[in-house]
Amino acid sequence: MLAQRESFAKKYIIRLKSANNHTALTILVTFILFVFSWFTQRLISDCNVQFKRISFYTISSLTILIILYSMFIFIKIYNHYKSETEI
Repeated sequence: MLAQRESFAKKYIIRLKSANNHTALTILVTFILFVFSWFTQRLISDCNVQFKRISFYTISSLTILIILYSMFIFIKIYNHYKSETEI
């Protein structure tokens, strides 16, 4: 019985570690996008409108991908929580 509980606890910790890794990756990519967008908005001159437009579309696309990725991770964690708390 004790070995079974220990095995369950190890699996639970590994799953939570995986969720934390996904969260850290999302935070890192979001920060990089923030720095890139700030750099583009503040430091690129207004005469280079084409570069600003391309960077805007790139940042927007990556932001949408991050939102979708975050939703996927949230659903995965929620489903895991529901399956673990069923009686």
